[in-house]
Amino acid sequence: MGTGRGKTQCYGFICSWSYIMSKLPVFAKSLADMGHKRVRKNPRIYPKAKGKFLKVRQPTPVDPVEDALSKKWWVDYRLQYDAVRSLFQYEIYRHQMEAISASRIDHETERNRRHELTETWNKETFLLATDKFERLLKALVDKQTDRLTDFQNKQAKSSDKLKADLDAVAVSLIVFVKYMCVY
Repeated sequence: MGTGRGKTQCYGFICSWSYIMSKLPVFAKSLADMGHKRVRKNPRIYPKAKGKFLKVRQPTPVDPVEDALSKKWWVDYRLQYDAVRSLFQYEIYRHQMEAISASRIDHETERNRRHELTETWNKETFLLATDKFERLLKALVDKQTDRLTDFQNKQAKSSDKLKADLDAVAVSLIVFVKYMCVY
């Protein structure tokens, strides 16, 4: 009976043994590398780098003319770079100072405008408040005046009634005295 692997017909133990034997070199290599930590995840795709332990690097020869030119050019480049950078810094500083001076003027005029507006509002609210206060005071005075007038009218009526009663009593007393004198 075949195991049915691909196109080849394998029978039982022989097929599995040949499969194991085909993987033996990989197993032996991995067993030998067990003491080392693997650097890459898949060594079949990325093989280990060759060691550089015994390789001694020789310094690159330097051309003295090219080195002198490079150093001179570098100094010139740094000088120009620093000059442009300091120019930009100065321009930024100058623009900031102009903006600050302009904003100071704007703040002063804005403060004056707000002060005038506040004073105008204060005057208007004072007039509204005094008008309202005067109206309330006038209404209170009118009410008190009406009450005083009513009181005076009542007192006048009461005094008139008392005078009338007093006159009636005086008349009746005179009549009584006359009546008593007659008898």
